[in-house]
Amino acid sequence: DYNQLEINVDNASVNILSSEEESPRVEYISNKENDYFNVETEGNSLKINTVDNKLSFFNIDFFFFGTPSINVYLPEKSLEHIQTKSDNGKLSITNIEATSISLNTDNGKINVEDIDSSTFHAETNNG
Repeated sequence: DYNQLEINVDNASVNILSSEEESPRVEYISNKENDYFNVETEGNSLKINTVDNKLSFFNIDFFFFGTPSINVYLPEKSLEHIQTKSDNGKLSITNIEATSISLNTDNGKINVEDIDSSTFHAETNNG
């Protein structure tokens, strides 16, 4: 079982939402066929990361397909810590309870709605 959520993505929007389901559920929405992400538990942490595709350096996108999106649905239980980092993408957290929440994006908006946390930190460099 986990009591921490760690998300680290390069180029994706992240939406963290409350769910009535008993287990967490993660959706990855992308129009690019070479986009991947990894979900694993390590100790008491649920970790979600985008996977760097080394071959994507040679792919050139001639059309804009939009930013990939990761939707994380969490059971209605309190977590100790939520940490989300994104290089490029919007971060959104809705109806979540955690002792501490940290949201950081280099380029993107941060939306927060109906959270319960004793420690909250949000930082964006451009958004």
